[in-house]
Amino acid sequence: MCTSFYVSDHQLKDASPYVLSIRRQPQGARIRSGSCCIWPPPVVQLHVISSFAVSPDHFEWEEFLTTARLVSVDNTTDEVIDDRGFPILRGATTQKGVWLSVYPGLDAPPPANVALQTPVFFQFQNLTMHSVGQFRLQFNFYRKSDFPGLVPPVLASVVSDIFLAVDEDGWEVETEE
Repeated sequence: MCTSFYVSDHQLKDASPYVLSIRRQPQGARIRSGSCCIWPPPVVQLHVISSFAVSPDHFEWEEFLTTARLVSVDNTTDEVIDDRGFPILRGATTQKGVWLSVYPGLDAPPPANVALQTPVFFQFQNLTMHSVGQFRLQFNFYRKSDFPGLVPPVLASVVSDIFLAVDEDGWEVETEE
């Protein structure tokens, strides 16, 4: 399911010209030998609102990136960590955008209420984790060169649907109803 959003004219005046949508949601993970890959690999699309100029060369720069982090189901806490203080999410958590005219095999259509659809995608092929439970992924888009040496501001963000990580025996976490 595509993450939906609406951008009003008032929001455009003060908002970033960037919007992210999740084009392929993570469905789950199965822990084997201490870690596992999140499946299917999430795909995030960058949309650029109205008059901001976009070209394929613009997104070949290393400073435009999207990062993934594991957050709680209610999304009220920071990144989920283990009992030793390390992030549960591992692997290739930062991706550079790829300019494609068509991205094959996406689960959801792009949102219809964005002024300009840009074919810039971020695929998180190798996200692994090592804990069972229910989680969400938060994706943040930024340009790291805006503030060299400092933590860059997030230009756009989106959070995935809830997915379930189970152990290799198929133990499942009970969902709250």
